[in-house]
Amino acid sequence: APVFAINVSSIDEKVEQLLKVGGTVVKPKMEMMGMGFYAYLKDSEGNVIGLWEDSKK
Repeated sequence: APVFAINVSSIDEKVEQLLKVGGTVVKPKMEMMGMGFYAYLKDSEGNVIGLWEDSKK
């Protein structure tokens, strides 16, 4: 199924916020070949959301 992704300044901050309101981590933060980082999260209603963080060069 398609997953929509949101560009964020800090995946770590967003994961912390989501966990506080009942969400879970589906795929932890991973680096994508020096371009940035991504993670998949599930909100409290079961929706999977992708997060993207640009690499800080």
